[in-house]
Amino acid sequence: MTENSAVSFHTLPDDTDEQVLESVGHVQDNIEAKVIDNEGNLVPFGVPGELCVRGYFTMLGYWDDEEKTRETLGKDGWLRTGDQFVLQADGYGKIVGRLKEMIIRGGENIFPKEIENFLATCPQIAEAHIVGVPDERLGEELCAFVRLRAESGSFTENDIKDFCKGKISFHKIPRYIEIVTDFPKTLSGKIQKFKLQQQFEEKFRNVFEDDTGGKSSPELNLPKLSYDILDPMPLRDIPDPAISEVIALDDFTEAPELETLTSNFEDEADFNPLPEVCNQRAAELEELTENLDQ
Repeated sequence: MTENSAVSFHTLPDDTDEQVLESVGHVQDNIEAKVIDNEGNLVPFGVPGELCVRGYFTMLGYWDDEEKTRETLGKDGWLRTGDQFVLQADGYGKIVGRLKEMIIRGGENIFPKEIENFLATCPQIAEAHIVGVPDERLGEELCAFVRLRAESGSFTENDIKDFCKGKISFHKIPRYIEIVTDFPKTLSGKIQKFKLQQQFEEKFRNVFEDDTGGKSSPELNLPKLSYDILDPMPLRDIPDPAISEVIALDDFTEAPELETLTSNFEDEADFNPLPEVCNQRAAELEELTENLDQ
C-alpha cells in the first residue's frame, strides 16, 4: 500500500517454496509489525487480526485530511493497514483479506479473498471476484463475478456451485454467480468492486421493473434467495418475486439422510442441529435450491 511505501514484508533467497508461495514473506529489517483485534489489543501468533506496521517508511499523513490521518496513523507511529493478517512467530505473514471488504453474512465474517483464491483453482475459471450484496434475511449475501477461460466450453453457474460443494464451507458458497467477460478497473489495474455491486443491484432493479410492467421502484428488490433451514417459518409462505413457479412443498415425500444435510458443516465444530427440524427442512432446502438454480 502507498501509505507504507508499498513494501513491509518480503521473501528471502533461501526461503522454502511454502514460504514463498503461501506467505507475503518476512517482515523487513528495521520495521516493526503487530496484529491487533478490534479493540486494539495484540493477538497471539497465528490468530487473524489487523496488521499494523511502524518504521522509517510510513507516511507522515494524508494531505489536507487530518481526520483520516488520525484514523490510520496513531500518535505512536503505528500505521493501520486495513489488512486482515496472520503473523507467525518466525516473522512470516499471510494476508487473509481486506477489512473493508469483509462480508457479514448472517453473523459470519467472510473474507472474499479466501473464496477468490479457491475459485482460482477451478480449471475453467480465469478470474473471480466476490462482493457482498444486500439480503433481507442475512444482511448480506455472496455474489461471485466470474470470467471463464476461453476453453471452458459450456461451464455454467451450477457447475461453479458444484465445484464448491464439499470443498469450502456451505456458507461460503456464493448464492449468486454472474458470468462476465471483463471487470471494471482503475487506471492502476485494481478491481472496482463497488461497480460490481452496482451492476448486480441494477440488474435486479431491471428484473423488478420488467415484472411490474415497467414501473420503477425506489427500493432495490432483490430476490429472497436465502433461507435458514432451522427457521420455523414455512418456506411456502414466503413470497418470492424471483420464483416464477409456486413450490409445492407438500409434494416432497423423501428427505435425505441427516448426514447429507450436515456434510457441508463438517468443519463447524459448534454445529449441532436438531435432528427433527433438519430432517424436515432438508428436503425443502434441496428442492428450493434446485428451483432457484434453474
